[in-house]
Amino acid sequence: MRWDSYEDGTIPWDGSNFSSHELYIKYGDHALHALQRLFKFFESDANNLNLDGLYGLRIAQGQLNALDQILKPSTDRQIHLTDHNHIINSLSKQIERIANMSLNQIAYEQSTYLHRFALIVYHPFVLEYQSGRINKYLIEHDTQDSNFDEDKSGKCFAELLGSSDRLNSRKYFISEACRNMMTSPMGENYRLTHQLL
Repeated sequence: MRWDSYEDGTIPWDGSNFSSHELYIKYGDHALHALQRLFKFFESDANNLNLDGLYGLRIAQGQLNALDQILKPSTDRQIHLTDHNHIINSLSKQIERIANMSLNQIAYEQSTYLHRFALIVYHPFVLEYQSGRINKYLIEHDTQDSNFDEDKSGKCFAELLGSSDRLNSRKYFISEACRNMMTSPMGENYRLTHQLL
């Protein structure tokens, strides 16, 4: 795979370096088989999955469900895609099983924390996006101090979802302090995963 940039300094990330057929077959198979192995691991240890891991699984489930809908119109034309639809459905059902096991354990151990994130962990979560280009000049090479306050980050998520402990919390409202924390540049490690979510 080539990561050549365009003259304007952007890098394609929409798979434009490959034909659609090559993407569906080669990379689609690799991705689905990698997900099968990953979810097998998650299922073997579902009772120890934390809320962040569960959120990641719900994002994966939402994207798998969206992919299934995209591929359905093509199934009449290509049997290979029908096989992919079966795998995709199976993976989505597996995530549902893992989520149910994990939610029971998390509800038992951390019910208050779970309440903050209830809107995003009980159902598949679809990230809607459009293909585009990444400006290579925006890629950061330095890093920031890795001190990270997970509790503050959790409160920021709760603010955004409208499930914070504050009396007048409103959905989709986020304080300036949280906005600054979640958009500060040069994040790394755990800070970066929270910023991404």
